[in-house]
Amino acid sequence: MLGNLLGVGNSLSFASQFECACKNPVLLTGMGPSNVIFNMKIGDNNSPLPQDRVYFRYNFFANSAKVTGDSGLSVLDPALGLTQTSGPRFMGIASTKNYDTNEFTFGGEKTFFNGQASIELRVPFSNTLANNLGFSPAEVTGIGVDSTRDVPTNVIQTTPTPQNTFGSSDTEFGDMAIILKGLLYRTSTLAISTGLGIGIPTAQDTKVTVTDFLSDGFNSNVELERLRQFRISNNTWALSPYVGFLSTPNDRFFTQGFLEFDVPVNKSTVSYSQQALLNTEPGNLTLTPTATSESIRDQTLMQVDLGVGYWLVRNPGSSWLTAVAPTIELHYTTTLDNADIITLPGTQLTPTLAIPEPNPTAGNLRNRTDLLDLTVGTTFVIGDRATLATGFAFPLKTGDNRTYDWEFLFQLNYYFGVQNGSGRRFAPNF
Repeated sequence: MLGNLLGVGNSLSFASQFECACKNPVLLTGMGPSNVIFNMKIGDNNSPLPQDRVYFRYNFFANSAKVTGDSGLSVLDPALGLTQTSGPRFMGIASTKNYDTNEFTFGGEKTFFNGQASIELRVPFSNTLANNLGFSPAEVTGIGVDSTRDVPTNVIQTTPTPQNTFGSSDTEFGDMAIILKGLLYRTSTLAISTGLGIGIPTAQDTKVTVTDFLSDGFNSNVELERLRQFRISNNTWALSPYVGFLSTPNDRFFTQGFLEFDVPVNKSTVSYSQQALLNTEPGNLTLTPTATSESIRDQTLMQVDLGVGYWLVRNPGSSWLTAVAPTIELHYTTTLDNADIITLPGTQLTPTLAIPEPNPTAGNLRNRTDLLDLTVGTTFVIGDRATLATGFAFPLKTGDNRTYDWEFLFQLNYYFGVQNGSGRRFAPNF
């Protein structure tokens, strides 16, 4: 099969404040990154038959992660209130930056028990929205004096940096997987197998640092620089029991599919802290330091993959291109339980925040999802020991039920499988 690979995952959502003497108080909301994780997908570049092979797989996903940041513009929002000391309050105009994902997967599969079973190892890398991110709508340029008060007060001088609210990309190691496979039943036209996938949490933790600026509400001056740190650990192991089938009713037509359940074995941890980095009014303006840690459980998934294909060309006597088979596949993924969505503590400021803000949240903010993707592609058999396949995948649903706009995939398999009577080695699916 070709597959569709990308699944649902966790997100962060938080607001950020930016206040300075040169600009009215502004509240930015929804600044958190919305990222997706790669679920172990048994059907991706896989066959229900045990095989001896090594392979490389490349996947490109368009607009598969996003960050909502500061456009640098704001509008007057009466809902935020109006005070005599600070004047009108503004809501920041948000802008969204999308990130593509480039996924590179190396793997190998080896049979044992006379070809009746196999073990597979997958090692992925990806270039996409980084796991380690820093956000700040402004930066400190110096310390000034507010002489409009009865007692002159030091204030923090800042310069807007909306470009620093959109995150960055990076190439990182992903979660490895081990897949065990065994044949249950096989005839000349039908094969049924079952097995277990083991997801290993080898990717980095998600770490997000947010720096912004708060005020006591007088003349829109900045008296406090706030630091918040989020961390979602990557500690969850997953077990994926599955069953697969391959049907070849004649020498041209074939259909195959997988049914699997992704079950998290243990929980990960969401850690959060906040503190004041710089405070020009430590006696009058106080931010209570906060640190908390809570467990979060990934959702259980059910995944159904079904594909059909037809051998347009079969020329085993050729020394180069020996077969061509176009395929079409449907891939369905659904969450079987509600997401753990963690509401984190708000900011305790004395006096209170000039502009109230919602508490940060962490977890799969999409909650229940039903993903349905269509994959079309073509597999080419090269010689008698390799297959090369290319294809495109397209989500068939909208809104929260899609995790990318479109996908291009490429996969190369080299088989060193069983020998036939002549001593030559053939790709098992040919």
